[in-house]
Amino acid sequence: MKIAAYSSPGSPEKPNEDYFLVDPTTVIVLDGATARTDTGCIHGAAWFATRLGNALKIHVNQEVDLVGALGVAIEDVAQLHQESCDLTHPGTPSAAVAIVSIGQEETRWLLLGDATLLFETPEGTIVKSDQRGRYPVPPEQAEADKYRIGDPRKDTALRAMKRAELATRNTPDGFWVAAADSAIATRALTGTFPNANIKAFAAVSDGAARAVDLFHLFTWEEFTKMATWDGPQTVIDAVRKVEEADPVGDNWPRNKASDDATVVTYKC
Repeated sequence: MKIAAYSSPGSPEKPNEDYFLVDPTTVIVLDGATARTDTGCIHGAAWFATRLGNALKIHVNQEVDLVGALGVAIEDVAQLHQESCDLTHPGTPSAAVAIVSIGQEETRWLLLGDATLLFETPEGTIVKSDQRGRYPVPPEQAEADKYRIGDPRKDTALRAMKRAELATRNTPDGFWVAAADSAIATRALTGTFPNANIKAFAAVSDGAARAVDLFHLFTWEEFTKMATWDGPQTVIDAVRKVEEADPVGDNWPRNKASDDATVVTYKC
C-alpha cells in the first residue's frame, strides 16, 4: 500500500475550498462550491468542506454504509451552524464528495457532485463521475464562456449562471451535492469492487480533472498512471502550466483562471 496526496489552491489570495483526508482504509475528497451570490451563511465553502470532511472521518467505517455515514455527517455540520445561518437559503454552503472505503474483501465508493474516482483494474481504468445536471451545457454557462476572465460582462454572466444553478440544485432537474439536508445523501452514486480487482485508485476534484475534461492533456488512464507513479503533484502541475499560459481563457474558456485542485492516490 502506498498513499500520496496533493492539494493546490487556485489562488494564493483565497482559501483552498478543497479538502481531503486519508488513512490506510479511507480516502475522502471534498470540493466546496464557489459562492458567487448571497448564501445566507456567515461561513464559506472552505469552512463547510473542512467540517464535513472531519465529520465523515468520524462516521465512515466498515460497520456503516457510506450513504448513512454521509447523511449523519451532513446533519452534524448542519447542527454546527443552524443557529447562526439560514440553512434553508438556496445558496447555503455545499460541497462535492468522493469517498473510498477499503474493507478486508471489497472496496466501497461514493460520489455526490462533480468529483471523480479512477480505479485501475486488470481490465483498464474505470472512471466514476457524477454528471447529473452537467450536460448539456446550460445557456448561462455558454453566455459566460463568451467573455474573457476579468471582463465585467463575464462576472455578470457568472452570477446569472449561479442563480440558475442554485434554482435546480438538489432537485431532479439539476444536480446533487452535499449541503444542509441530510436526506440528499440518498442521491449519491455508490458501488463496490472486489479488492483483488483493484491495483490502484485516485480521487480527484474538478480543478484537477481539468487535465482531462477541459484541457485534454491526458486520457483518464494516462492521468491515473501518472498520478499514481509520478505523484499527484505531477498532474496538477501540468494543469497549472496550461492555466498560466492562458490566463484570460482565450484558448480554454472557463469560469476561473485557476481552480482549487486535489488528487489523492492509493496504490494497493
